[in-house]
Formats: sequence, structure tokens, C-alpha cells
Amino acid sequence: MRSAFVFILAVMVSAAFAVEVGTPVLAMGTYPFGSCGDQVHSQTLVYADEINTAITIESISFRIYGPSPIAYSDGLEMYIGLSDNEELSETFESNILPGTRTLVFNTDSLYIGGAPGEMLEIEFETPYYYSGEHNLIVDMVSDYNNYIIVYGWESGVQKGLVSYSLSSTLGQLFTKLPYMVLEGTLDLQPSTVGSIKIEFGAPER
Repeated sequence: MRSAFVFILAVMVSAAFAVEVGTPVLAMGTYPFGSCGDQVHSQTLVYADEINTAITIESISFRIYGPSPIAYSDGLEMYIGLSDNEELSETFESNILPGTRTLVFNTDSLYIGGAPGEMLEIEFETPYYYSGEHNLIVDMVSDYNNYIIVYGWESGVQKGLVSYSLSSTLGQLFTKLPYMVLEGTLDLQPSTVGSIKIEFGAPER
């Protein structure tokens, strides 16, 4: 008698997903995009329970407050990193777990304008898989900016860090944070349908 096994492959279910971080109730001033001519390095801490799921992050959006419908950045780098901090320190490097700072977007020139109330979306060149096991840090480095302000909210916790010099290793702590929407793919657990054993051959006499 011959036996054979037919396996049905596991299927990974995924769906589009968006996470709002904060509420758009305040004007943020020069954090995170700066004012005319500013160099800006900023970090924004997002708690794991604010995301509350595993997600492949494909973009981050900010809601424009004003004042200009046209603004440009002469260079923008965006990184995602992991952190076990509940609050940020004044030192950029110490806030991110070693080896987890990952470049997700990099451009020499970026149009960052739009009308007040519109969403400014930055699509990642490299999507970032976030497992939900640590807090997350959005780390932005911008070389030169025209003036634009985004909406933010008061967190009551020092979860923001900003420096207006790219050579500085230290920044100023903030409790007022930019409102952000993280969008991407919600990754569910694999679902294995099963396997079937099939036997071939004549019945025993």
C-alpha cells in the first residue's frame, strides 16, 4: 500500500490599517518641520499600547495647520527605531535601542505643502515591520525647511525631542507632540488549514 500526504499551505491574512496617534487640536509651531531655514532633528515616542498591534508601517501622515500652502524641504530623512523608554531623555542616541534605527525614507528635495486641514503623507521607501513588542520612535532629520505648521496635541509626558542643529547630540524635550497617522498593513497570524493523508492501493485480502 502506498501513502501520500497532500499539504495545504498556511495562508497569511492581511488588511489595510491606520493608527491615529494623538488628536489634532493644537498648532505645533516649528516641531517637527521647523521654520524658514531651520535644520531640525526630532524624535517622537509612540507607546506600544497606542498602536496595540503588529503592523507593517508604509506611511506616516501629519495634518497641516498652516500658514503657507507651499513649503519645501531641501532634504528629509525619516527613521523608525525601537525604545523601552517611557519618556525621552535629552540625548538622541540613548533613546533608541542599539541596532534598531532603520532608514525608511530619504530624499534631497520634498514638497511638504498643502492647504490647512489637509493631510501631508510621507510614503516610506522601505516599509517597516513593527511587532508591537517595544515602544516606537519616529526620528526625523531635515536639512532646510520653508515654514509649515502641523496639528498636535498635549501628551503630558516628555515624548518629544527637538534640536535645531544637526551636529548636536542633545535636544529640547517637549510634551506637546505632532498628531500622526501611521498607515500600513495589519499582519494577522498564519492560519494553517491542515493536511490530508491519502492512501493508495488494493484493499487487504
